[in-house]
Amino acid sequence: MRPYSFSGALDPSEGMLIVAARFWLADGTQLSGYLAPPPSDDRSLGVIQPQIVTYSGHVSFWCGVCPADSTRAYRTLGRDARSEFHIRFESAVPLVGGVVSGTLPGFLCLESYFETVKVVL
Repeated sequence: MRPYSFSGALDPSEGMLIVAARFWLADGTQLSGYLAPPPSDDRSLGVIQPQIVTYSGHVSFWCGVCPADSTRAYRTLGRDARSEFHIRFESAVPLVGGVVSGTLPGFLCLESYFETVKVVL
């Protein structure tokens, strides 16, 4: 991965990108991180995979088929309460197609043969 210089809006259809993102915890605390803007209209969390970056490490909310380690995630965030959800996020750079934004209800894991998403707090 390397920085990419650009002017104007980035076009996610030109290749895989990771862009800066802003996050707001339920208590209003703002944190920084990143996400992968989708090259198509699929803005599902499994595609954009938003992550918060702290001095203690990264916090991923899309766990795929792996079990969520919420204890480690709360420790990395420096929080001990599950009251941080819902977490809002949005891309912090101009993108063709507009801002990528959403809400995280918790840590998300696939189950039932990849057919359902389980929310873990």
